[in-house]
Amino acid sequence: MKSKGEEAFNEYVKRVENYYENKKISKTKRERLLTPADKIPTDFIDRQLRESQYIARKSQEILRQVCHNVWSTSGSVTDFLRHNWGYDEILHNINFERYKLGGLTEMVEFEHK
Repeated sequence: MKSKGEEAFNEYVKRVENYYENKKISKTKRERLLTPADKIPTDFIDRQLRESQYIARKSQEILRQVCHNVWSTSGSVTDFLRHNWGYDEILHNINFERYKLGGLTEMVEFEHK
């Protein structure tokens, strides 16, 4: 893992603490964000994948009670459709203020010719 240095880490901890103090995140979220690297479960990705698979199966089961033509696709198909339908841009616009408040945006000026 590439380290950005102690200063960046201290800024991160300060930002997390600020969110917690201003009640923007819960105590549990704060603890998870500040979990030391050696305490993060190694099966994290596998567990998330299994949970996603379960959610997909359960969603399909519920939807089949309403309509008969329910199809599952891979994540790449979902990504393709989200991009083509403009949903990615909608999500970015909806969350822009949150990104801005979190210091996750930057202003870039371009010269138009």
